[in-house]
Amino acid sequence: MTTRVFLSFTIMLVLIAPPVSAQQPYVLGAEDIIEVGVYGQPDLTRVVTVLPDGSIALPLVGTIGAGGLSVDDLTRELVRAYSLYIRNPQVSIAVKEFRKISVSVLGQVVRPGIYALRPGATVLEALSAAGGLTEMASVTEARLVRASGENQPLPLEDLLVRQDMQYNVALQPGDTLLVPEELNSRFFVLGDVGRPGVYVLRGDVSVLQALAMAGGPMQRGVATPTTIHIVRRSGAPPQLPAAVGKVEKLPNNGMLISLNLQAVIQRGDLSRDMLVQPGDILVVPQTGLVNVSSVASILAGLALFFR
Repeated sequence: MTTRVFLSFTIMLVLIAPPVSAQQPYVLGAEDIIEVGVYGQPDLTRVVTVLPDGSIALPLVGTIGAGGLSVDDLTRELVRAYSLYIRNPQVSIAVKEFRKISVSVLGQVVRPGIYALRPGATVLEALSAAGGLTEMASVTEARLVRASGENQPLPLEDLLVRQDMQYNVALQPGDTLLVPEELNSRFFVLGDVGRPGVYVLRGDVSVLQALAMAGGPMQRGVATPTTIHIVRRSGAPPQLPAAVGKVEKLPNNGMLISLNLQAVIQRGDLSRDMLVQPGDILVVPQTGLVNVSSVASILAGLALFFR
């Protein structure tokens, strides 16, 4: 999955996925504003705020505990209370304004910060409020830090890509979502491409797909270069037919893979297209070939990325 497709899918899922808690009855708490009415008794209608101790004050019945009750539960409580004064009271309750919970969303999101969300808001709603993930977000290393101090993994890959909604958990006041930067699954595209730089490796990405993510080889007079060079830090050397490419050793157990793009692109032989590995450096030369020593210099210059 390319980064662009991943982000588009992520934003779409954040916007359309229903909260897990949507089917659960809303529980009243401090700072909720509710309207209480009794049919046929307009003088008893009141708009009240649930106080910090969970209570509300109403005519005739006085102080009633509302915190921790659902609307239906509170309705039954008020029916019993008003029955002492009114025959068969018909009580209605409407939540005029929901209280908010404060949740922090930090790290690789578009707008990190503290957000006021509705009670029972979920992970997807918090990510949506923060604008979604950035291209450098790690979907495998995110964590949910509860206000209680409990620190638990948050498998965003399962939630966003596999749509496993069991991970779309309800958040609590003071919770923090931490989305770190992806440090392991990166590759580099350098040289004569439209957008040279660092890219996040999500799923299987072939060399041709990697070049497309980087804007493709630049067209300079003649055409696309016939050979691309891949610096790989470790692993078993790929078995390449002579017509497709060759593998040479580099210092520190690295290797230089020269891949014949012409065989892949012009002949349409996609079976010769290699998969990119974490840490790969793809070098697209402007003209001619890049020798081993020059690629080794590039590798040395990027050593900081490999720590």
